Formats: sequence, C-alpha cells, structure tokens
Amino acid sequence: MTHHTDDDGAQRVSTYLEALRRHVGGQESLARTTETRLIDGSDLSAHGQALDAYIQALGVAREAERAGRTTRLQSQPDLDRLWQAAQGGGAFERVAAWHAKIANERSVPGRDWLSAAFPLQPGDLREWQTTSGLLGTTTLRPLRPSNGDDGGGAPAPAPAPAPAPVPPPHSPPPLHLCLNAPYALSLPNAATSGIAAVSTAPMATTVNGDISVISSTIAPILAGGGTDSRALVGGDISWGPGFGMLNVQATIKLDDATLFAVTIIGGASASAELQLLVTLSDGQSFSTALGLGAAVAPLLWHTNLDLRGTYTVTLGGIPINGPAGSARVMAGVHDNTAAVGIGGSSAATTFISGAVISICADLR
Repeated sequence: MTHHTDDDGAQRVSTYLEALRRHVGGQESLARTTETRLIDGSDLSAHGQALDAYIQALGVAREAERAGRTTRLQSQPDLDRLWQAAQGGGAFERVAAWHAKIANERSVPGRDWLSAAFPLQPGDLREWQTTSGLLGTTTLRPLRPSNGDDGGGAPAPAPAPAPAPVPPPHSPPPLHLCLNAPYALSLPNAATSGIAAVSTAPMATTVNGDISVISSTIAPILAGGGTDSRALVGGDISWGPGFGMLNVQATIKLDDATLFAVTIIGGASASAELQLLVTLSDGQSFSTALGLGAAVAPLLWHTNLDLRGTYTVTLGGIPINGPAGSARVMAGVHDNTAAVGIGGSSAATTFISGAVISICADLR
C-alpha cells in the first residue's frame, strides 16, 4: 500500500523515457558495430530495411487512425504484410545468430528502470523475473503463480489479512460493499514527452465499466519520445461509525492485452499495470498496482507479450478509526510506451481493453 499524491503523468513519462535512454546508452559500442553491419551490404541489411519500412508504416497508420482517416482494422492488413516481409527468409534467425557472435555481456535493468515503469508497485521490484537475450533485457514480468486463466499473466494472490483492529464497544457487524457498472466516475488521462510520433487514447466508460489504453511511440533516427496514460472507473462508498479498518479489492478482466516493442539500432519498451486508488473523505489517499509486464526491444530486436486474463488488485489495511466516513475508489489500467532511435527507427505500442467487473470494500 502506498500513499499517493496528485497524479502527474507528465513527470512519469519523462522519468520512463529517461530510464530507457540510460538503458540504451549502456550499449553504445554495440550500437556502432550493429549500424556498420546493417549498412555494409551484409545479410542483415535487407532485414533492417524491411523492418524500417514496417516501423515507418506503423507510424503513418497510427497517425491516420488518430485523425479518423482510417481504423486499426483497416490498416492492419498492410502492416501484417510488411511485418511478414521483415521476418521472411529466416531474418530473425540470422539476427539471433549474429547476436551470439558479438554480445559479450547481458544488460540487466536496475531498480530505476522498474520503478519508472511501475511507480505504484509494492515490494522489491528487483524480484521481478527478467528475460534477457544476448543483447539485453527483452521482457519483465512479476513473479506470481498461474491460476490457469492467465493468457500470459495471472492474478496475484491476495495478501494476508491485516490484524483485526480492536473494536469499540457496540461495534457494528462487518460490512461488505460492492460497486459494479454503471459506475459514477471515470478518469481517462494521458501525457507525452520527447520528439517522436506519439499517440495515446485512454478510454473509461461508466455505463459498462469498459476501459482501454491504446498507445504508441514511433521514434526516427536520433529521436526519442514516450507516452503515459491510464483509464479508471469507480465511485464513492460510505459507512457509519464504529469501523476501524477498510480493505478494497478490484476485479478486472482484460479481453485484449498486447505489448509490443521493436527497434533498429536503439531501444523501445511498452509496459502496463492495473491500478487501484482509494481517497478517504478526510483527505488521505492510498494506492497500489498489479504489474502486468513490459516488452523491451534492445538494439536490434522485437518483443511481443500477450497478457489477457482476469486479475484481482487488493489494497488492504487502511485505518479508518471509528467515525463515519466515505471513500472514493477507482480502478483500471495504466500503460507506458517509449522509443529511442540511435542509428534507425524504434517503436513501442500497447493495445489493452477490458472492463472493471467490480470494486468491493470490506469494513470491520
């Protein structure tokens, strides 16, 4: 559980982009040798050119979608053809073989990278599972057991209950409250940073609890940028006197949840988490998050994560100390994308949609 202040998406995306720049900067010598290999007519040149054509088309498509000139469904077939061209003829196998020849150490992200990606995460982020290729980190995922309905990510187990407070004389019986659609409040917001083609479109619908974040950053050579967005729904709950402790849990179902990152001489990352925020009527605010994961593309690579599933996010042990009161509870999804181009283009995208099924509170 974390006390939180007013949301500052602009600061979050700047921090996230700077963390990616540091991550990419640690591989500067490899970037120089990779750039030489791509332009010297070798077997990687055609792959680099085809991959660059895909990234450029991705940027054009996202801009057209944002302007309303086309839809994602209409633009996808052309993008799919370009992607197939980029990976044809064993291109990625050749990239992997080349990585094995030149890479002499793995780049493991520090706590600053994880903290930038997941600012509300409880616990020690260094315990997250890191998958590394020969040129560096490719995925970050929280360690938690699967429940068989994970689609690549699974619900975190609920934390152990907080010690029960000593009830005052004549305390009321435990109270269980639930909010379901239609919700009273929605909170979609977004921020961008840097020099790149950035697009983000968070949506939060009160009538049915639908939430989505669809974001992209496409960075050309010698450029970089990022996005930060979130989509939350919720409402207010209230209670009478005599309760000492509040626990809140949100259930969120993600029907689509894809993180994608691709780079040619640079770096890119897309990350997502689920958030739960509680603001008491006395002004105290609390928050927590459940990380879904991050797709990272180091130097010359691509990574794709599918994170569909049903999740629970729990925020427990909030002291309310007896008097009657109320709280505003909000739950939903938060994403980041960032891309940096050194010798070529880079791109990061998220496509996440689902619904907040319920936000329930237990008081005792």
